[in-house]
Amino acid sequence: MAEEDRMKIETTFEIKEKISFLRRTKEYFLQYNFIILDEDTIKNTISFKKGSVFKNAFVTNPLNLQSQIDISLQNMTANIVYNLNTQQVITSPKDIAVWNTLIENYKTYVLHYKNEAEILEEKIKDTKKQTNQIILYIVIISFICSIPISFIAVKTGFIIMPIEIIILFAVFYYVKKNK
Repeated sequence: MAEEDRMKIETTFEIKEKISFLRRTKEYFLQYNFIILDEDTIKNTISFKKGSVFKNAFVTNPLNLQSQIDISLQNMTANIVYNLNTQQVITSPKDIAVWNTLIENYKTYVLHYKNEAEILEEKIKDTKKQTNQIILYIVIISFICSIPISFIAVKTGFIIMPIEIIILFAVFYYVKKNK
């Protein structure tokens, strides 16, 4: 996987109590359907995973992208590394905002046992809406562009379908329109 196909977010914070940290960490990520990949109580590490590279192109919720979260505890410092596979995905600022909210909510949950899930759900809802609008623009522009392209193909005998150009134009138009 190329470097541009990954997004990595790292964060650290101080914890107050080790046992509640580990329990709350599991509770938090399991509630968002992450799967425990590895857990080592001696080394104080735990890893979660979610998603599939094959589903990345069809995901509207950024939390469902293929991802792995590695958490280690050294003394009373929690080190968290979020590795996201962004292959086949156009990552928007709203996607990044969802992950940042997940991270901040995780810290709040671990430290204060307070889950601000409604804030995260609102950001996910906004991101899904934006993704669905991009898909709609791509479909509409593809349909509109396919008419003259088909006409030219019939008249000239060349079968030319520059679908990548149509998709790029649609995404460019949408991004430009929503700045």
